[in-house]
Amino acid sequence: MLLSPHEKLEEEHCSKPSQQNWVLALRDVHRQPIYAEDRLYWMLQLRDYVYQNTLSNTELSERHFVTAKYPVSDYLLMLDLAERLCDWVMVDEISNTLLNLDADCLSNEQYSKIIVANAEACVQSGKSFQALQSVKCALLNQYQNAELLSCYRWVQYHAERANQSSIPWQDYCAAGLMLTPLESYHIDAYRWVYCKQSEGAASVADLCNLPNFSHDDDWLTWLQNCRHYHNHYLYAVIHQEWGFIGSVCLEVFNGIGFFYYWLGEDFQGYGFGPRAVAILLKLGDLHKGMTACYAKVYDNNLHSQKALEKIGFSALPIYLAAPYDNELLYYFGPDKTQRQWRDELLTLFTDMGF
Repeated sequence: MLLSPHEKLEEEHCSKPSQQNWVLALRDVHRQPIYAEDRLYWMLQLRDYVYQNTLSNTELSERHFVTAKYPVSDYLLMLDLAERLCDWVMVDEISNTLLNLDADCLSNEQYSKIIVANAEACVQSGKSFQALQSVKCALLNQYQNAELLSCYRWVQYHAERANQSSIPWQDYCAAGLMLTPLESYHIDAYRWVYCKQSEGAASVADLCNLPNFSHDDDWLTWLQNCRHYHNHYLYAVIHQEWGFIGSVCLEVFNGIGFFYYWLGEDFQGYGFGPRAVAILLKLGDLHKGMTACYAKVYDNNLHSQKALEKIGFSALPIYLAAPYDNELLYYFGPDKTQRQWRDELLTLFTDMGF
């Protein structure tokens, strides 16, 4: 029997402890560092203990909250864990559960902390305007709260940035995925997903010819530089259940595109990559004037080759010179002659600065 992605992730990474052991482990991990290879385990544990049913036994649309199943103190520990993991889907779920409790259950300090956490979760998930309304309502009750006011200004800034875009991002959601512009606030989630999850696997940086970021300033500088590149469009891939799972990039010159994408190791092999690229190609076609698109992949990366073929790309009978002779070229678009492909690629690579 075929397993769903949720069931496979759960089967491979996690067995469910008892409720008592879970609470003890939650209190213990609050005082301990969490490593990248353990992140998915804790994400799955949070889902098991916040949702009424595990993800393997219910569809996403059929989930329900278990209101006040745990003491407020345990919910706050779960919220802290979700924030540390940059698991913004669960931050949203847990914070909403807490906000639905009786007002007497929370102190003013706890209330404002939860509102701020919920607002960031909404922004991280591409719902800036929802966050803005939530913080605005909270400010009506605590209009002198400096933390809420600071949060409101932060959310307002990102809501205005989203409003300035001419692209209707709600149209670029499909099968539980959406693309949003990669922003500086994605840095922590990016770090979790970008780093190696196991010793035996190649890093995202090595697989995709991307930088190895030594510290946050490197990443922020890289992001700023990417925004200054002509016709360079960089997006976060947001999954409805797992949040930030990777990134896609598209460059378009004179109607000809070139793209790359990467997903975190924990989210590879479930069809998320091809779905994200399909959304990206639609965006390029409708908003960037793209009529054809190229991609490169290492000759030993069979998984990516199959993924490209799955979304309609074809391997080209054109090969790159050393030191790039271990990369294969792929094409998506109307039929062309080999001479046309070659000329188009030469122009495209020149425009891209290769």
